Amino acid sequence: MAETYRISWETVGAILDRVHCVLEPDPTVRYEDLTEIGIDETSYKNGHKYVTLVTDHKKNQVVWVKERTGIKVLSQFCEGLTEEQRRNIKVVTCDGARWIKNCMEKYFPNAQRCVDPFHVMQWVIEATDEIRKSIWREAHKEDQKHKKEGRGRPKKGDTYEKKAPEIKGAKYAVGKNPENLSVAQKAKLDSIREGYPKLFKAWQMKEALRKVFHENVGSVETHLKGWISFAARCRIPEMKKIGDKIKRNLNGIIKSVELKISNARIESMNNKIKLMIRKAYGFRNIENLKSLILLGCSSLVKEIRPY
Repeated sequence: MAETYRISWETVGAILDRVHCVLEPDPTVRYEDLTEIGIDETSYKNGHKYVTLVTDHKKNQVVWVKERTGIKVLSQFCEGLTEEQRRNIKVVTCDGARWIKNCMEKYFPNAQRCVDPFHVMQWVIEATDEIRKSIWREAHKEDQKHKKEGRGRPKKGDTYEKKAPEIKGAKYAVGKNPENLSVAQKAKLDSIREGYPKLFKAWQMKEALRKVFHENVGSVETHLKGWISFAARCRIPEMKKIGDKIKRNLNGIIKSVELKISNARIESMNNKIKLMIRKAYGFRNIENLKSLILLGCSSLVKEIRPY
């Protein structure tokens, strides 16, 4: 936009701020009738900095945004609410962050904490990928020991086959759902079954947990407790750690399944914000970014097109 209209980026940012002030002189009007909110953070500047977002589930809009994350940052939003507004909040969706849980216990006495299955599966997928990476590092070290020295053909009888490239390309084979795998990824998964039992066992646990959330609502708690028990005995430290994390957030996960509410709306907001940042080629002033988020992720204007 700055290049198109031959104005500086500071002018564009100032325009965003003025438009938001004109359309919404008092941003706290968004705090009215809050009963179900979602709390999450999203990154900007290539993941080096973060902003905390609070979204109204019923009105499908961002009600508050602040740079950085943590309990001190979120406390600013909570303290900006009246006592009655804090009591009226009945549901808070979030991930497993302890700073969100601690803030809820302090400010939202009537709220139920919901940790949606999306984040739970994300924890397990990331743990599975960490196992894959550790196996790759070990295979890479082994490959370096058999690295051919000097020029010319390899010595007779030297038939060592590198292992690191095979495990390096297995990220999507172990991360995606089985029904979405390509033919090549299915073949990769078969090779993992034969050559890397630890990684394949982690993949099986990931799939077992995914099936838990497709069970009847009444049996989810029983199946989750069974998965946690198995994770504690599986001799895979990464999965044991995830089992402990699920155990700490068990009540919130079950409540999310029972109420059929998730952080999906907030994740879609995050994607929309990242698109805004990408179209704007980044922001040097965080206040301009906050104004764009409050404009674009609300009903103030129908469409925001950052150039």
